[in-house]
Amino acid sequence: MASFEIIVTVALFLGVVTTGLILVIAWAVRREDHRNTWAAEAPDPVSAITRRITGLCRRDLDAEVRAADAVMRMKRSAAAPTQM
Repeated sequence: MASFEIIVTVALFLGVVTTGLILVIAWAVRREDHRNTWAAEAPDPVSAITRRITGLCRRDLDAEVRAADAVMRMKRSAAAPTQM
């Protein structure tokens, strides 16, 4: 009976860890999509780790994607109101 309880406890622990890892990765991917930062350096350590886990790296992006991202950033900064 004790071995059954140990197996259930280990299985539950691994399930919680796996679910947590998937949630953190999904959260980081959604945040990068929202910020449109795929063509730039990772904005934070969680995003950098997520890129490494999912196999997405900045070196694999085409020059066109980087240029389009730069144009989008310039448009956003030009449209943003200046603060004084």
